[in-house]
Amino acid sequence: IAGESLWVRLPYGGATLSMASCFNFAAMLVLPRGEAMLVTALATVIAELCVMRKPVTRAVYNAAHTSLAVAAGSWVFVALGGEGRTLVGLVSSLRLDALIVPGLVYYAINRGAVVLAVASSERITPAEAWRRNFNNGYEALSSGAVFSLGALLATHYQGIGMVGTLLVALPLLMACDGLRRATSGASRPS
Repeated sequence: IAGESLWVRLPYGGATLSMASCFNFAAMLVLPRGEAMLVTALATVIAELCVMRKPVTRAVYNAAHTSLAVAAGSWVFVALGGEGRTLVGLVSSLRLDALIVPGLVYYAINRGAVVLAVASSERITPAEAWRRNFNNGYEALSSGAVFSLGALLATHYQGIGMVGTLLVALPLLMACDGLRRATSGASRPS
């Protein structure tokens, strides 16, 4: 819910992005698939209804596509041999594909769902919706940072528990602020 509360309005179509991808990615790395899907769906619905005050249909749509992104990313994580291994073990043995590919799958499904919703509501092509909202370069860098923080959070969770969440809070706030500046047309952080 905290990650969902850190959101940025996209330049076109009234869509938003949140920093919840950090926590969703961590959940799909450390929780069983069903639990990760449930947690991310509930957090999305609660935050979007109570914090962002979005209509129920938008909150449900966002919860559904987020759960699908978590499910697909989790499936890829398991298929690449990540399940049952410590994340420190994956990194130290340079099995980074088991972390990077699930993140890319999550990203593609999540951003694809946003693009399709914007394209449909604004009656433009998906390519144009992508260009207007995500073609700024900083969004990809910010998303990579958010997923990296998600992997860090999951690693800390496996080692020291929930207190590891505190270690990603400040960098996550910085990623959110940077993305907000990049999408609002303000000067980019140096």
